[in-house]
Amino acid sequence: MNRRPPKPLTMPELEKAKALYALGKSYHAIGCELNRDSKTIKKWLSEPETAKEIQVIKGELSEMFEGMAKRMLESITEEDIQKINAYQRVVSSGIATDKMRLLKGQSTSNISFAALIRSTEQAAPQDVSMGDEGGIRQ
Repeated sequence: MNRRPPKPLTMPELEKAKALYALGKSYHAIGCELNRDSKTIKKWLSEPETAKEIQVIKGELSEMFEGMAKRMLESITEEDIQKINAYQRVVSSGIATDKMRLLKGQSTSNISFAALIRSTEQAAPQDVSMGDEGGIRQ
């Protein structure tokens, strides 16, 4: 049984595929959205000229999201921060810490509280020490 080669992507399909790929969608997800085989999507998106165009789209999206994030952060007032509950503050603090560590080239992997305390103690010894069970002992 001879299989026909897949028909090329239309220009609108290719443009949509490039945008979706730039946004982080997989070949499979794009194929499902366009009702096309993922191998066809990969073939067309892997073309050197198309790959360059995708990099341009990624750069434009990155700038757009950076601008949006800046505007949103700058719009937060001290009063807004005071209104959020403890859970939201902890989550926000964790996210901000991860972003700060990424920008400093530091690991953002999950570490235990005990490991964090130990590293703090090594940097500046205090009267607080770790018990055998990982609890804090004074």
